[in-house]
Amino acid sequence: MKKLGTLIVLMLSITIARADAWDNLTKEQADQVVSFIEKNPFVFDYCDCCGTPPSLVYVTGTEIVPCSWQPEDYTVHYTGTVIAKIFMEERGGDPSNITPANDPFEGDIYMNYTWVYNKQFQVVAPFFDVIDYGYYGDDNRSCHELFGLPKAKLVGNKMYKKWYKQQ
Repeated sequence: MKKLGTLIVLMLSITIARADAWDNLTKEQADQVVSFIEKNPFVFDYCDCCGTPPSLVYVTGTEIVPCSWQPEDYTVHYTGTVIAKIFMEERGGDPSNITPANDPFEGDIYMNYTWVYNKQFQVVAPFFDVIDYGYYGDDNRSCHELFGLPKAKLVGNKMYKKWYKQQ
């Protein structure tokens, strides 16, 4: 019985950890996200406030679907491959300390938990810093510091290397 209680608490904590996921987009924002990913197919699945390490995902497909919890909005669902896992430090992701990977991935774009390369500032940042998303106000902050791109030679993926050279 004690194990069952522990399991239920663990499952609830995992659900609550991403309960504030910002996946409710207008059609225009969803189109902007898809357009951005078509040009920049590498995203980081990273809940910085949860303390989970970032995973570098090579996106191979996107689909705009109705938002599951807000029917008038949309969500961008994506598939791809985790090509690297990034070590976490106290201040956030450490792009110099990674483990190459090759794991299938499927999920939704969350404006706060999906991080992308912000070419203007040359850092990896939450999607809400790259595409205007003011649903929760304009004064949003990350829990950890922004970080740079992992070096292509550390990742060891040909598609990433080609994309990285263009940044």
